[in-house]
Amino acid sequence: MKHLRKFNESQTEEQWFLELYEFCQLHLAYLLDDGFVVFPQPYEYNKLNKAAFVWFQLENNGRQIPFKWNDVKDHFIPFVIMLDRKYNLYEDHPQLDPGKSIVVSSIYTNGLELNLEELEELQLEKDDLIKSIAIVIQRPSV
Repeated sequence: MKHLRKFNESQTEEQWFLELYEFCQLHLAYLLDDGFVVFPQPYEYNKLNKAAFVWFQLENNGRQIPFKWNDVKDHFIPFVIMLDRKYNLYEDHPQLDPGKSIVVSSIYTNGLELNLEELEELQLEKDDLIKSIAIVIQRPSV
């Protein structure tokens, strides 16, 4: 019981990011074992538009390695759905098109902006490889 937070006990921003990091690590463990990395990063467009970018990419010795969408989508899409349920995708971020909260960068497209439904239907060219995926979630006011 000592670990339960009281209803009026607020969470610091550092605690929120730690919880988000642990959530990502837990729900992507299978892919992380294969060399993928996931890391949340704070982003503040202005005082009213605080966001967190959750970056996902494949690395080897600190170098980014492009990967096939078909190799990760069966694990990644359920992760994004759970992330949305727990943290809420930020669909009104001022630097993205309205309704978009996911940015896929591949070797052929730099910054393909998607919503969750579009991510589920994503079809890339057979030889197109993803460099990174960023998911934008709204940070709470703390």
